Amino acid sequence: MPELSLCVPVYRAERYIAACARSLFEQTLDDIEYIFVDDGSPDRSIARLLEVAEAYPRRLPQIRIITHPANRGSAAARNTCLEAATGTFVGWCDSDDRVEPEMYRRLVERARETGADLVWCNIAGDALSGREFFPDSAVSLPGEEYLKLFLLKRFLGVMTNKLIRRDLYLRHGIRFPEGYDMMEDTTVLVRALRYANRIDNVPQRLYHYIRREGSITSRLDSRGILRNVSDVARFCTEQWAGDADVIRCVHWYEQRHKYHLVSRGGITPEAFRELWRDASDTRETLANPTIPAYGRLVCLALNHGITLPLRIKQRLAEMRRRDG
Repeated sequence: MPELSLCVPVYRAERYIAACARSLFEQTLDDIEYIFVDDGSPDRSIARLLEVAEAYPRRLPQIRIITHPANRGSAAARNTCLEAATGTFVGWCDSDDRVEPEMYRRLVERARETGADLVWCNIAGDALSGREFFPDSAVSLPGEEYLKLFLLKRFLGVMTNKLIRRDLYLRHGIRFPEGYDMMEDTTVLVRALRYANRIDNVPQRLYHYIRREGSITSRLDSRGILRNVSDVARFCTEQWAGDADVIRCVHWYEQRHKYHLVSRGGITPEAFRELWRDASDTRETLANPTIPAYGRLVCLALNHGITLPLRIKQRLAEMRRRDG
């Protein structure tokens, strides 16, 4: 059994996959099973990957390429990876990102030292907000504390900077929800946080997130977001039903994403009012630390059928984009 199954879904990554693959093949951890899933990519992504692999002959026996005849989406590609994985740990990398040479060795070593089911490292990237929980030293917090940080937009809800024991996926039937390729990481993360016996970190920025125009994370899929936000809220409400702090954070999490959708035109103001869970709870809305102050005003106004603050915000956003 390999130490690590490193899973990489591939779709339209021809321009970026060479740099990603080099960073993966140059890892200082030797015992890696590389699983690349070609999700029906119409370009030369896999050809570029194979060209790079030829320069790393010792890695060639460790590389597996699985092909979907047609594009099925990133969640389906990730589930294919999970089904094929045989390693003690499972890690993820997006095909347009890159990692530091020691990343996976250090994460595996940390998990071995502590017995953790989930280990994570800090992320480097221009798209980060600056509010992320990236400690300067190793910490070990219970799952519910990480959950609250995630719901409050401080612990990143991505899988790419985390290793999880494969056994955890198997024992609890954890899979990525297929059908909508937006925020599917979050539904897996909250389950891992719930079931992991211990969570630890490596306090360095070892994963480099690169935001590309046109990538899945730069597009808006309203239905996918709403479905996965609802799944996260439902699971957390069921699993932490007696924890008032968690439930409050769940409400704020739902509010933030519905505000994000209406402010970007992903849903109409009328749909916003129908979806808003706590329309009557003015105090809770005003206290939501994950929505900017003006955004809270927009939410309260929309709850009463007033759209002017929203139109002003959208107009200002258009002007900023136009002016560059």
